[in-house]
Amino acid sequence: MQERKDANSPQDIGDQMAALKVLQGLTVQNAVGAACSFLLHCAIKHPDMTRRVLNEKVIREGFRGMSLLETLTRVCK
Repeated sequence: MQERKDANSPQDIGDQMAALKVLQGLTVQNAVGAACSFLLHCAIKHPDMTRRVLNEKVIREGFRGMSLLETLTRVCK
């Protein structure tokens, strides 16, 4: 699979939404397990990309401009 340079293209966003719908259709336990398993897979296969995404600032309504990793840590407390 070839990586696209623009992760916000309509096709990429559509792919991301389709994956999210699959996860939403699972039980919470299975969805979290699948998401974590895939994140671990990405960390092993694409460590630089995974690190960059997790450290990217989340700037949207309701977020404070913290990295995704910081945001996940904060909301899980």
